[in-house]
Amino acid sequence: MSTALTRFLLSHPTLRDLHLAYIPEYEDLDQLDPTLITKDMLPNLRSLRAHPSFVQMLASGGCNGLNNMTSLSIVHGLHDELKEAVDVMLHSLLLLAPDGLPNVKNLKFYLRDIADDSLDDFVGWMGDFSKLFPRIETWTGDLPNDITLSLFTQVLSGFPYAREFEIEGWPEPEPNGSSKMDAIRAISSHFQFLEQVKFRRPDGTLADILRISRYREGYQIFSWVEDVEDT
Repeated sequence: MSTALTRFLLSHPTLRDLHLAYIPEYEDLDQLDPTLITKDMLPNLRSLRAHPSFVQMLASGGCNGLNNMTSLSIVHGLHDELKEAVDVMLHSLLLLAPDGLPNVKNLKFYLRDIADDSLDDFVGWMGDFSKLFPRIETWTGDLPNDITLSLFTQVLSGFPYAREFEIEGWPEPEPNGSSKMDAIRAISSHFQFLEQVKFRRPDGTLADILRISRYREGYQIFSWVEDVEDT
């Protein structure tokens, strides 16, 4: 299957959006044949949704199409393999693009099943993401349950060009007892362009939106919208 998938990608250079589902029972479905990957593969790639191992194989093969991406969504399956897979993926991406991938504007990354024991990993990963993707405008993901307000500020402030954060769930207990509003107020001074923060329920449905308006005088106005519907 890995050879067939790789040949398919090689024979379709006009692909712009590549979304690969991850099914733990069929782990080989999203693998590539490393002997066939070329630097000229996927020259028109703009959006990639894939398991970390797939991204890593493209990066290790020197796929320059990754430099053209504007959106990356990382999906994963098995708990035991995720941490190593993400570490290897980030290492490969940093080797491919030591100066980063500034075209990436949208990043999605969820902890899911490892949210209870991943704080140190999460902080490290977000630091690497900020180096790799210095021009991120939208970050979507969830947070470790034991994150503190200072670490919350630290990891998100690595994306100074962010216009929107989309957070699924909210840690319990709340970071240092801070509500959603308190936490965003605390970090807002780190962002010049941040316009809104969306909060989603654990099932993915949209719960609240916090909008931020800025004025020349330097002050900010926060508008809280509850029980909103996705448009």
